[in-house]
Amino acid sequence: MIRPLTTVAIASALVLGLAGPGLAKGGGAEAEAQAALPVVLTAELSGVELFGDAVVSGRLDPPHPGMTVEVRFLREGKVQEKRTVPMAEDGSFRATFDVVRWGKFQGEAHWAGDTDHDPAMATTNAQSVARPRPLRQGSKGRWVLILERRLDELGYYGPKPNKRFDQRTGDQVMAFHKVHGMPRSKAVSKRTWKRLTKPKTPKPKQKKPKVHIEVDQSKQVLYVVRNGAVDEILHTSTGAGGATRDGTFRVHRKIAGYSPGRLYYPSYFDGNRAVHGWPDVPPNNASHGCSRVPMWSAVHMHRIMKYGMVVRVYH
Repeated sequence: MIRPLTTVAIASALVLGLAGPGLAKGGGAEAEAQAALPVVLTAELSGVELFGDAVVSGRLDPPHPGMTVEVRFLREGKVQEKRTVPMAEDGSFRATFDVVRWGKFQGEAHWAGDTDHDPAMATTNAQSVARPRPLRQGSKGRWVLILERRLDELGYYGPKPNKRFDQRTGDQVMAFHKVHGMPRSKAVSKRTWKRLTKPKTPKPKQKKPKVHIEVDQSKQVLYVVRNGAVDEILHTSTGAGGATRDGTFRVHRKIAGYSPGRLYYPSYFDGNRAVHGWPDVPPNNASHGCSRVPMWSAVHMHRIMKYGMVVRVYH
């Protein structure tokens, strides 16, 4: 009796060259159209915080190092941004996205597949960022920390973030409001938070010298310009009634401490006009001709303003 060949026997027969013509060709059309192999794609979302960096990461199994994954970042179900990132040797991938608004966020990972494997898609868990609350001097906690970090990121000079809304934080907020043409207040309103999501980037009047000072009398702010860009922004108050002259000057005199007129750490740039600390720095121009800065920032400015440094004053 001739016994039928089993799967193992067919495989052996092919290896030994004993199978007939039909078997040697792979058993017909069904064998030629092999099914694509499945893969496992995972994705997770972390680090979702207002003005922070959200991370969508995951892994493809089996790994396909060198191939790419399209990663999408969604807010309220709509794609905000997408990136194509490479896979590592172990099949892992990672993409970072800026969180600049509040809302509900998710991540998606899409792999296109290849000749042997099916495409795959994975969705992360959803995470929410609450709408921030108004803040003022005396406020404390997480929202203050988020505010401080954002102002620091945008170049508004201030202390190291510490979760405490003090006078220094208020001066940073004042400078931010001035730059954006908003009511000159030291309190953070809903409108302030909204503007923080889409801030302006102030530009210097001139890009050179490499490091110099600019005083914008229209906005009542002081800029430290480095490498052609505004690097630091401070709240200032210049001379009432045109007492501060527009023009380009240089630092010609400095005092480490109080001057006879009680100017704190002054750096003189136009005769007796100086950038200096003063206890009262109002929202408007109210000095006798100097550029007042808050007392806590005076030593910092004194260190920056070297002899001969250009000070450009304008409206």
